[in-house]
Amino acid sequence: NDALNKWMRAARAISNITLECQFVITRLCAYIKPERPEVQDSVIAMRRMLVLALVLVHKHVMGDDNFEQELERGLIGKEEVDELNQNNVCVSGGEGRWFST
Repeated sequence: NDALNKWMRAARAISNITLECQFVITRLCAYIKPERPEVQDSVIAMRRMLVLALVLVHKHVMGDDNFEQELERGLIGKEEVDELNQNNVCVSGGEGRWFST
């Protein structure tokens, strides 16, 4: 069944991304010593982006576009949600050129 195969591939992709994010975050926390505040801020920002990437893939697969919980927890900002909710359309500029509007 094609629908089942698509679902299984999506579930496998999310599982693989989860494992890779966990791997990167553990290495990040283990090897980077955040003695300086700017280093600590960078580590926190990187961790947020990794987790957000995983959440966005999961939401895409599930067809979920509600970001209230993520906004409440500070995982995503209002500006980022606004950008995600923009409808972009590609149009031809002639001669094979495509532009996002």
